[in-house]
Amino acid sequence: MNTEVPRRKLTRTDKFLIALIVTGFCVGTFTHTRDLLRLGLFGYSTVPVPVNVYWTILTLADPAAALLLLFRTRAGLILGIAIMASDIAVNSFVLIEERLRGGSPDLLYFAFQLPFAILVAGYSFRYFAR
Repeated sequence: MNTEVPRRKLTRTDKFLIALIVTGFCVGTFTHTRDLLRLGLFGYSTVPVPVNVYWTILTLADPAAALLLLFRTRAGLILGIAIMASDIAVNSFVLIEERLRGGSPDLLYFAFQLPFAILVAGYSFRYFAR
């Protein structure tokens, strides 16, 4: 019995959108790697340890999603959705917690992250709806 999922023919638009998403995960990889090198393992001193662990894991998860998108699009999209949903949730928690402590959270990353999450979710819907 053949259990392999047939590969879909990707249009030029599909390839462009996948390239955008791969680029986004590469930017995430760069950001987390830079922070890891600059701050060290679990170097975010103002956040709880589980958040530090999560952000460190993204150093490996982001490039995994990018590679999967290139070679196993379906699996890459599933991982990408999981990454973005969890990242939005974790970063929202951190922003709210920092605001409650009277801090002034940096909304710049979040301002880029939310549209990227919408792109990943929107393209995933398009891909899986076919």
